[in-house]
Amino acid sequence: MRRPLTTQEKLEAYDLARQDLEAKQARTLPWLFTLPIFVFTILAMFAQQPPVIFGSTALAIVMSFAYHYFSIGTSFNELKVKVRKALVNEFMDIFHPDTSYRFYPGKKSVRDIVKKSGLISGVNRYREEDVIIGKHNGAHFYFSEIHLLRKRKKSTSTKFRGILFRLQIPYKSFPKSKIQSKLGLLNMLMGNSIHNKKYDVHISSEDLDQLEQDLEPLLPFISHLSKEQGDIRIKTHGDEIIIMMDSDMKFLDEPAQGVSDSFLKNEYKKNIARQMNTLLFIVDAFINNADTTEIEERFELKSLIKLREQA
Repeated sequence: MRRPLTTQEKLEAYDLARQDLEAKQARTLPWLFTLPIFVFTILAMFAQQPPVIFGSTALAIVMSFAYHYFSIGTSFNELKVKVRKALVNEFMDIFHPDTSYRFYPGKKSVRDIVKKSGLISGVNRYREEDVIIGKHNGAHFYFSEIHLLRKRKKSTSTKFRGILFRLQIPYKSFPKSKIQSKLGLLNMLMGNSIHNKKYDVHISSEDLDQLEQDLEPLLPFISHLSKEQGDIRIKTHGDEIIIMMDSDMKFLDEPAQGVSDSFLKNEYKKNIARQMNTLLFIVDAFINNADTTEIEERFELKSLIKLREQA
């Protein structure tokens, strides 16, 4: 029976495929640039009709971009997904072998989760990528990178960009509540929340005393996330917590990868470890109401030791 490939062997195979795409790009790019110039030159010499000249040249440019996207871009994106999946699998096998999970590169449940949360309004376009769904220390988790937009007839604006969390913790029973670092104008006018000045968060709840008792150990942590990220929104109800955290973190996609960039760079592995540690650190904090400083230190130390061993 053939043994499974190691992560390193998979990455080497993916990088060979990337090198083939890089060589193909080097061969085809000069032709793709030449085609619009050739069309423009020929039509300028013989057609001498500006609408025909510029229309045909624009079509040639679109055709060049389309050929590059379908012949190189889509294959490269598929390779990037395979690389991310391999690195996530390696990280989870090493650090969290008892955690069950699935990785999905594209959209899953962002629309339903965001609508259910009531944490944001005015969104009619939902984008999502790098979804990880699983079970960790008895709790079900869901997190992903999201981009929420408001599309009108003549314009599109970003309403929220960041990380989405949904945690379901069977042994918890939170009152229906919202915690936000910033308040919208409507909430400010209605005055249906209180401002916890100590931690600089706005809280509305059907049972404020119970909520503060349940989350008191985590309020310093929530306040820290708010200061670091700029915007955090939390909805609790029963055994469920939904978190929307503003972030410029390119989840599982840092540093940016181009066709000419090797998949074998150790930076990718280190960034996957850092990002996954951050996300699971947040999951653990909410599950256990633990001392978040101790959790963070333990995660960082463990990651550094393992990464040094693999270097």
